[in-house]
Parts: sequence; structure tokens; C-alpha cells
Amino acid sequence: MIGMRNRWLTIFMTICLFLLVGCNDPTLGTEIYQGKNGIESVTLYAKLLELAGKRPDEILFSGEFSEQKELRISGESNFAGMELFDFASLESLTLVRCNLSDGKLPEFIVGLTSLKSLTIEGCGLMEIPEEIAACKGIRELYLRDNQLSSLPKALQSMEKLNLLDLGKNLFTDIPVELQNMNQLVHLDLSENDIVTLDGITGPNRLDTLNLSYNRITQLSESLLMLDKLQVLLLAGNRLTELPEFLNGFAYLNYLDVSDNPSLSFDAEKFPTITIAF
Repeated sequence: MIGMRNRWLTIFMTICLFLLVGCNDPTLGTEIYQGKNGIESVTLYAKLLELAGKRPDEILFSGEFSEQKELRISGESNFAGMELFDFASLESLTLVRCNLSDGKLPEFIVGLTSLKSLTIEGCGLMEIPEEIAACKGIRELYLRDNQLSSLPKALQSMEKLNLLDLGKNLFTDIPVELQNMNQLVHLDLSENDIVTLDGITGPNRLDTLNLSYNRITQLSESLLMLDKLQVLLLAGNRLTELPEFLNGFAYLNYLDVSDNPSLSFDAEKFPTITIAF
């Protein structure tokens, strides 16, 4: 009985300590369900007490989070008329499984000029507007698992963008808009329907290129234009051979060609490259 009483006392004291101290920790997160516009959940990394008894619509429009750095919204959502301009300091925004019924980027995003990282995943996004260029500070753009098949030229003016994830979309070739995006260092085009790499000449600062799980049958010598490339991922394609021109890369040190059932090659012909197969 005494042991049970001590156990409950310990739990009670822990809760009290959390309420008195932990709630002032700005790194704590919380999730609130069923908010305005059908939003399923909102995760805010903010003081827990400030969220007590509030609905997500009150939080999103309350103006109390002008210093908020990260925001994650998930679920079936209607963004019509939504504004997040009170989040003036927002640096990271994540939308996951938010059904964009018109396939367009929610308009409020282009007003978030402090964004450094934007993730829109599994939302049915079909196009990116030219207005995305207003978010000049974005460094990482994750657009995985959408319905994209083309890119706007506006991305070329986003000079700080160094990571672009276009995996699991509807691209059938390398978008021409990427050729001049020399600010990019990491590019992910995995899980698309790309067949050929003919004509690829950029971005020429890339050090990592992920083309896994496409329908590529052969490699083009134009790949050598990516002269800073260090990591090339080609797993799950339809390659049958590895051309010796791969030795022409000055920095390529890792090549993944696993899950290419018909591929045959002599690893000794590529002494400076670690090949996963």
C-alpha cells in the first residue's frame, strides 16, 4: 500500500514539475484535432499552456505565434481563405496528406517570406505557381508524392535553394528548368517515370542525384556535365550495362545500381567508385 502511495506521489510531483517548468520550454510540441477548414491535426512547437483550451482555428488566426519557427498541418484540409501572415517568423512549414482539391499551392504560402524549408507531401499538388519565387529564402523544398509533371521557371530565381525533392511524381524526363538551377546540391527524382537522361547538362553543382526507381535503360555521356557529382543513385531501373565513361567523373565515389535485374558489369573497371549492386 505504501509502495502504491509513493508511486502516485511520484507521478503527481512529475506532473506538477512539468506544468511549472516544462510548459515554458518553447521546444515542446502538441497536437490538436479537428480544426477550422477540416484540418485534422496541427502540431505547433510552442508553449503548451498557450494552447490549452484552444481550437486550431483560434491558434492559426490568433496572432499569438509571431515568433513561431515550425508548423506542421496534416489531414483532409480546405485552405480556401486561410492566411498565416501572423506567422511572420515561420521558417519551416510541412503539409502532409492535405488534399489540395484544385491541385494548386495554397495561396497563403507565398506570403511566408521567412521560410527556409517547405514540405508538401502526398497532397495531390499538380502545379507550382510562379509566385513561389517570393519565398526567396527557401533552402529545402520537399514535394514528394504529388502529381507534378513540370516545373515553373521561377524556381531558377530561388538562389538559396540547394535541396529539391521531386520523388514519386509524374515526371517522364529531366525537367529542362533544372538545367540552369546551379544552386542545387541535392536533387531527388526517384520513383517517377523517367526513361532517358539524354541532354542532361545541369545543375552543375550537384553532388547527389537520386534517380532510383524510374525506367532508365541506359546512361548518357552528358551526365559528365555534372562534374561535381559524388553520389549517383540508380537502383530499381532497367540498366543492362555500366559504361566506362563513368570513370570520367572526378568526384564520383558512390554508385547504387541495385535492383537492376538485367545489369551485368565488371566492378574492377571502376576502381575509384564504390558500387552497390
